[in-house]
Amino acid sequence: RSIARRAGEPDRSINIVFQSAATISCNSHRSPSARMAAVMDQQPILSADAVHLDSRTRRAGRVAKIGTLGVIVTASVLLAVVWHTIHTTMSMQTGWKDFGLHPLLMTLAFGFLAPVSVTSYRGLEDCFNLKHGKAKLVHASLMTAALVCGIAGVVDMWIVHEDKHPGIGYHLISIHSWIGLAALIAFGLQWLTGFLTFYTPLLERLVTKRAWLPAHVFIGCFSVYGTLAAIDLGLLSMMYPSALNNHTSAAFVTPSQMQMKGAALLVLALAGFVGLTLHGGRDRY
Repeated sequence: RSIARRAGEPDRSINIVFQSAATISCNSHRSPSARMAAVMDQQPILSADAVHLDSRTRRAGRVAKIGTLGVIVTASVLLAVVWHTIHTTMSMQTGWKDFGLHPLLMTLAFGFLAPVSVTSYRGLEDCFNLKHGKAKLVHASLMTAALVCGIAGVVDMWIVHEDKHPGIGYHLISIHSWIGLAALIAFGLQWLTGFLTFYTPLLERLVTKRAWLPAHVFIGCFSVYGTLAAIDLGLLSMMYPSALNNHTSAAFVTPSQMQMKGAALLVLALAGFVGLTLHGGRDRY
């Protein structure tokens, strides 16, 4: 039953019981040894089925482990590269109300905490046998931390814009800001609905946990991939204005430019590892 459940197959244990009982009933006129032999004749088929399911489960587990390790390593390297580029290469201040704090907080929130969070169930529970309650706590804690860091990053950038150009007209003027705000709103709604559905009984009359799970997974993937796209657009908006002002091709190959291009590729790889962890080798949520 455990193998069938983890592989996404229907639970056949009840059918097996009825099949065995029917076999015994049909052969009730025979001796006990003959009846047992008739039941055992079915075992090769059931065993082959179990072996097939077990093989699929182990293959899915290996894929998920690779994806989980890829997410953790890539997210860690991405955060380190962004921090080094902002703090060391570009010598930007990262205090409150400083521009440099915004990309650092958003990378921490949606380039590290959120990707690790969405893979926590698949990686920690299914692959590393962490208990469901503990995996759930890790998932919720990381998502909450990501949301707090994301909101703080947006507030910091809003204050920076207000100090330089007071008025609503200077905000939300780039594609990065529009995509980022939309993804952040989706992320916040995902956190709220997930909390109300899986941590409180407030929505039980409207929808069950099992019924809401596919939507929870879909909206979660949408928001995480959206925030990763916003990170790449943010890196783009940091790179090209300064380089274009110099009017030379050499301005595009400075250490800070190359480091941000490397960070953009890491974001792409991170999205791939998240998809591999969540969907690679499995046919269920």
